[in-house]
Amino acid sequence: MRILICDDEPLITDFLFKQNEMELYAINLCASILTFSSGEELLKYLRQNTADLLFLDIDLISMNGITIARQLNQIQPALRIIYVTGREDLVGEICLSKYENFILKPIDTTKFHAVFQQAIKEIELATHYVQLKIGTTPISLDTRKIIYIESDRRKIILHCTDTTIQYYYKIEAIFSLLPESFAQCHKSYIVNMDYIQCVKNNDILLKNQLCIPLAQKRQSFKKIYMDYLGV
Repeated sequence: MRILICDDEPLITDFLFKQNEMELYAINLCASILTFSSGEELLKYLRQNTADLLFLDIDLISMNGITIARQLNQIQPALRIIYVTGREDLVGEICLSKYENFILKPIDTTKFHAVFQQAIKEIELATHYVQLKIGTTPISLDTRKIIYIESDRRKIILHCTDTTIQYYYKIEAIFSLLPESFAQCHKSYIVNMDYIQCVKNNDILLKNQLCIPLAQKRQSFKKIYMDYLGV
């Protein structure tokens, strides 16, 4: 998951960053948090990258946040936007869709918590569940719990935080169902990049201290991982 903050007031940016960290820690959710001080920087980034949630100041110095949001609705229609403003008179200008909400400054932490939780719930429903069929039994699987996937001939093994699931499937087919936090690092391995601790030579060290292989032919994986982290 990728969360963005765009505000030209450093104190507000720092506050939002810390509040997001606290909320993510409370629900044990991995996410990268990136900050921007101008609408131009934000738009440039989002024309080349995706994100799940954006905290957007309406009163930016160089651009109006509502104008920015209208552009983002065209290039990233699934992006959840939470407007941040100190002016109640601007709230009436916000055309709230199912993907938008707002917080007034000074920011009330109780309001922040409620809006954050609602956004995360919507993102989870939209992007984090895949529908699989194991034998004749359909299951809905939370992809955030998948650490990595390996294939053994025709068998797929999903290594999750709380269980291991095996069934017959092609690795290419399951990869097509997964969100962007997953990358194929080897012909027989798919890794959830949220669980990577570091990448070294031809190995990927996971946060649970297990290692999985990185194929030499997939050295572009390192760039994919760096892009995912936003660095």
